[in-house]
Amino acid sequence: MEPWITVAEKQGYRLLSEAFYIGSEIASPDVDAETYEAVNRAVVRAVHKLNEDPRPYLHHLIGEVPPEIQELTPEDFPLGRLRFVEPAPYPQDQFQRTYDWMRGWGLIKDDSAFDSLVKNFDIKV
Repeated sequence: MEPWITVAEKQGYRLLSEAFYIGSEIASPDVDAETYEAVNRAVVRAVHKLNEDPRPYLHHLIGEVPPEIQELTPEDFPLGRLRFVEPAPYPQDQFQRTYDWMRGWGLIKDDSAFDSLVKNFDIKV
């Protein structure tokens, strides 16, 4: 995750694998639908701005890294790695894959179902 992948690469390490955020969010059951929708509207606006041109915002990533660890410049970041997507409901197939893996390792009980663990709000933006 950026900026730490860029830090590692700048220090000579090689990237073996990476994954990208797909837009699924998890919120506390205490978050009401109106608040959840407002947050998602803000996220959608931010996604659009970032996808227009992420360079004006790279100083936020650079600011996360103490200079004694690594000096970074905007040119250090491969822009293709910076992917921003709109919020989306948590897909049942993704849940099932993760649930099956966790069940296989004894990390979760067999009695949990998607509908009892996930409440997807309709995302209105």
